[in-house]
Amino acid sequence: MNWLGLYAQKIISLHSLAKTCGTTADELCAKYGDQTFGDVQKQSVFRNALTGRFAGEEALYLIRACNIKHQKDNRTPLQYATDLIIGWLSEDAIIHALQTRNINPEMIGADKDRQFLDKNDISHSADISIKNQKIELVFDYTNHWKIHDKLDLRDNKKLALEQNSILLFGIAPRANSGFLIRPSDLTDFSHNHIPAYGKDGWTKTGISKQMESLAVLLDKFEEII
Repeated sequence: MNWLGLYAQKIISLHSLAKTCGTTADELCAKYGDQTFGDVQKQSVFRNALTGRFAGEEALYLIRACNIKHQKDNRTPLQYATDLIIGWLSEDAIIHALQTRNINPEMIGADKDRQFLDKNDISHSADISIKNQKIELVFDYTNHWKIHDKLDLRDNKKLALEQNSILLFGIAPRANSGFLIRPSDLTDFSHNHIPAYGKDGWTKTGISKQMESLAVLLDKFEEII
């Protein structure tokens, strides 16, 4: 099986993000060379996720580990697993970029150990912390933010950001751009029904006006926070 359509876009975006951050997707996968998911090599699973060509034992493991109905929505377990892996590698790319700028973020997310969590362990905690500022990373792999000029958040996501004073760092690899939204600025969002989620959420229009070059944003990241 090869990834086509939406997942091909996401993989292309990951490669683009890695390049902007001064690394490659292969190097990001190689970090996990001595780690495993049970009896399967984590590095191999990550690399195969980027092509959709999982080995038999890898596919069986992912199907068992990622058949979580509420979280995966209409995705297959392999699609849900791939989305998680793309997200993890994207976070790793951003962390690499910050480290090369002498900023050392602490990974604080529930999935910081890159394990597939069961539904009881999944949380809305922030992904990283810098100087005690908690930061949530969100990625737009399909240029949705610029095309539609809006940012959508689920109800529970916005609530978690507000209650825990979490800074939202948005990254759009295809547009090579991003934005930062402070918890105090979340009042700019309006409550409405979001078809993509099939439920109510929060929307900020005009988001493209807040986006700037990702490289520039990373260069001045420490002074911003």
